[in-house]
Amino acid sequence: MKKKFTFVVATPSLNQGRYLSQTIKSVWMQKGDFLIKHVVADGGSTDNSVDILKQYQTDLKKNKFKICCLGILFDWKSKKDKGQTSAIAEVFKSCSGDIYCWLNSDDYLKSDNIFATVKNIFEQQKPNIITGDAIYVKPNGVVIGRHYSATILKNEGFVNEKNLKLLEQFDIFSQPSTFFDKSIAKENRLDEEFFYCMDWDLWLRAMRNHATFYKINRVLSCMRRHSESKTNKFGEKYFREKNIFYSKHKLYNINFVYSFLKLRYLSTNNKVVRFLIMIIIRILKKIKKTFWGSKTIVG
Repeated sequence: MKKKFTFVVATPSLNQGRYLSQTIKSVWMQKGDFLIKHVVADGGSTDNSVDILKQYQTDLKKNKFKICCLGILFDWKSKKDKGQTSAIAEVFKSCSGDIYCWLNSDDYLKSDNIFATVKNIFEQQKPNIITGDAIYVKPNGVVIGRHYSATILKNEGFVNEKNLKLLEQFDIFSQPSTFFDKSIAKENRLDEEFFYCMDWDLWLRAMRNHATFYKINRVLSCMRRHSESKTNKFGEKYFREKNIFYSKHKLYNINFVYSFLKLRYLSTNNKVVRFLIMIIIRILKKIKKTFWGSKTIVG
């Protein structure tokens, strides 16, 4: 019997009952000739998350949900864990498949043919990692912006070395729009030391291990921005972790300032803003070259 092509999807969650249902539906509605293994790792929610998970599990067993793929294997657990990164890593460790990804419980896939598109490219082009664009939405789903990957990586196809080197400045990939093969999930693995930078760390290590990246020029996922989302809570912990990240990868901390400005420069069409930012970037480059040399600033 021919082995079924399998997607492994990890969904870490904590008190996101308000959005959890849409996340699950966006995975289960995928159409194509593949199997989906979907595991929700709930960190001990006290809202209605567990009730939602139980209901979806019951509906799946009773065939109340229309399945448009070869099958869905759904599992979940709700207990206090070591954090989001540890929960995702545990799912990847325990599940076998062909393509892996994680989708946070407040994000969702853009349409029902995302997996089919990803599968087709993996089979034809055979990259290690596929990444696409993403949009930012309000809690009610209203679009408020587009992830900067669309501005930086404009060409569809394999990402060249020059653009991949931008990973040494900032995370150029949208996490919920990124899919990877077994070598990335099982061999590179997520570093549980990180809470904010685990995806960036994974991409950077994969690049340095000569993984191949393929860019799709279409929106694959929607990233929800709300008061409780992790990306809205950048503070001392986030910047402390940044220092650890740069130290681990032997990148000096001034790169954070440089990458922040460079990103804003690439993401705006305002000529005045671009001019002012470029002046600051040039000053930073001179300072960098004077004290440490130019190797740790790319671009």
